[in-house]
Amino acid sequence: MQCTLITYAARPECREDNAAKVRAVFKELESTAPTDFGYLVLATDAGEFVHITFSASGASTSLTTLEAFREFQWDHAQRRSGEIARNAYSLVGAYGLPGTMNR
Repeated sequence: MQCTLITYAARPECREDNAAKVRAVFKELESTAPTDFGYLVLATDAGEFVHITFSASGASTSLTTLEAFREFQWDHAQRRSGEIARNAYSLVGAYGLPGTMNR
C-alpha cells in the first residue's frame, strides 16, 4: 500500500475556505465511492493541514479526477502560506483508522 503525506499551512484568513473545499472533496468521494483509494485530512488550530492518501496502486486518480478536487486545487497557492511538503511512504501497519472503527 502506497501512502502520500502532504502538509502545508493555510493563511489565517483562508483557513475556513480551505477546510470547506476539503469537505466538498469528501462529499464527492462519498458519492463516487472509489474502492481503490483512501483519504484522510487533519488540521491543526494553527492552520496546518495534513492530507494522507492511501492507494494499493500508488496512483491518486480517484482523487485528482474529482471536480471538487480540481476546485480545491484551483486557487490553492493563494490560500497557502509557504510551500507544500510531499512525501511518499509504504504502509507498515494501521489500526482503528477513522471510518473503519466499529465495523
